[in-house]
Amino acid sequence: MSDYKALGDLERRAFVDQLNFFCHPSEEVSNPDQLMGRDRALNELRDSFETNGMNSFVWGLRGVGKTSLVHTACAKFSDTVRLAAAVACEKGSSSNDLLNDIFRRVVKDGKVDIKDKNLAGKLSLYGLTLSGSGGKLRERVEIDSVNHASDFLSTILTADFERRRDWVIVVDEFDQLENQDTIDFFTALAKQISVDKLPVKFVFCGVAANLNDLIGSHESVDRYLKAVELKPLLDGHIIDISKYVAFNMKVELHWGQLTRIAQIAAGYPHFAHVIMNEIIRAAYEQTPDAIDISAEVYRFGVQRAASGAATRLQNAYDAATKKGTDKYIEVLWSVADGQLLEKQFKSIRDDYARIMGARADRKALSNETHFRNHLNALCKPSHGSVLKRGKVGWYKFADPMLRSYVRMIAFSSDMDLGEESFEN
Repeated sequence: MSDYKALGDLERRAFVDQLNFFCHPSEEVSNPDQLMGRDRALNELRDSFETNGMNSFVWGLRGVGKTSLVHTACAKFSDTVRLAAAVACEKGSSSNDLLNDIFRRVVKDGKVDIKDKNLAGKLSLYGLTLSGSGGKLRERVEIDSVNHASDFLSTILTADFERRRDWVIVVDEFDQLENQDTIDFFTALAKQISVDKLPVKFVFCGVAANLNDLIGSHESVDRYLKAVELKPLLDGHIIDISKYVAFNMKVELHWGQLTRIAQIAAGYPHFAHVIMNEIIRAAYEQTPDAIDISAEVYRFGVQRAASGAATRLQNAYDAATKKGTDKYIEVLWSVADGQLLEKQFKSIRDDYARIMGARADRKALSNETHFRNHLNALCKPSHGSVLKRGKVGWYKFADPMLRSYVRMIAFSSDMDLGEESFEN
């Protein structure tokens, strides 16, 4: 086992600190030892960091760990880069909004030496005044062109000639932007800082099914932006996350429990951290002197994870299933059953029959027509459009992360949505 203390030897504060160090249900991972299954993506970011003039765009489905990847890469390759600022986009963010956010982060982190009188004079050209040792920002910068923005970044982020490290600016939630001018501005700025040979690299992060959905087709964009796609993790990597947390918290889960977490998480590390966090907390509260996680503690942890999951997923689930009848619950579960992300009607109908056969206290929909009507209703706005129809007779979740949440809800209700049971 690890060098850390067993649960029964920890005071509450020490327990919380230890758990928060190893388990990350609500914050990004930044420790290279804790990022599982992302060696290829890390190497792609390293190559981008080491290539003059190259910026990066990390993209993929929500919840696959894009932000964690970038922060971990900055920590792992600290001999090449250093993080200057990380900002998040909102729907109405303008280029000036984001540039001001970047500047405030740079000042807050002490990376601008405000004692430098020359720098103070340069900043005044941008309408900025700094005062005091904390570098309080008195005015708002107004940037009127991409060239102006490049000059501004070169002013506040000076080159590290001794260690030859570049600054990294992370622009997260890029998919939230609704202003095409802002998208075009930052795409052009990534190119311009490369042309101007600034010691700065942008890393954009966004949710998308393909990169063109985020940035469109811009001339020469491939020369300045390296696309790093993140897909959901393999089950083995989800198991590695759970084993890592368990090992360092000095508890043990048997193989069936680990496999079930992987099947519930369905490739999303976030769910592995959410479930492990609740299991370890339950163990600390109920069986602090035991090493093995009991079936009771395990199930209690999963149930608590389901009840405390992200509001966005809870709302989507409720919008789909709470419509004057509770018949939609098992219909939605049947789409989440098994390993296929997209399923044919017959397969869904067969899985529904299996689920209802195991739930003797529940009355199934009377015939195939009723079932089809309920299934199709889940594709409509009245039910949150939680499902999507592809080719004729095929269905999938509009948000794949919701599929994992549904699997967690089902398991907490004593229903296994996997190929086999791993209870024992």
